[in-house]
Amino acid sequence: MAGWKLPDGFNAIAAGLDDTYVQGRQRWRGLVGGDGDASPSPEALHRWRRRVKQRWYHTRLLAPLAPDVLGADAALLDELGQVLGSDHDLAVFIEALADEPLAWGGASVTVDLAHLADQRRRQLTARALEVGRQLYVDPARVHRARMLAWWDQVHGAQG
Repeated sequence: MAGWKLPDGFNAIAAGLDDTYVQGRQRWRGLVGGDGDASPSPEALHRWRRRVKQRWYHTRLLAPLAPDVLGADAALLDELGQVLGSDHDLAVFIEALADEPLAWGGASVTVDLAHLADQRRRQLTARALEVGRQLYVDPARVHRARMLAWWDQVHGAQG
């Protein structure tokens, strides 16, 4: 990154970083809601996953700015993407069980399988929301200011 020369420095990437962070944070905040009983829909979690993956790509690219911090963020974002992906896979599996119970061994087997899959989904959802709390704790302006400060340390205020 030290050799990168962007025409407008940090401003060339700032809007994209802001949008990715804001959208991911908004999705996370929408999932945790106000009643404290977080049981978001599979669709809502999948929409959040897309934003998490975008932030993961940005974070990996910018990790050289602050390797210890952004490297850890990238690892958490990767874990979060994996957790949300597994959650989605289980949601699809539960739908398949409901759509064709005979293909899975009959009604009693599919009820048991769906129950186990749903229990695992709840565990995954809880982990995802906890990791999200760590990754989306800052308001967008704080996140942007931190990224800009790290950029300026590597590239100088004019970089």
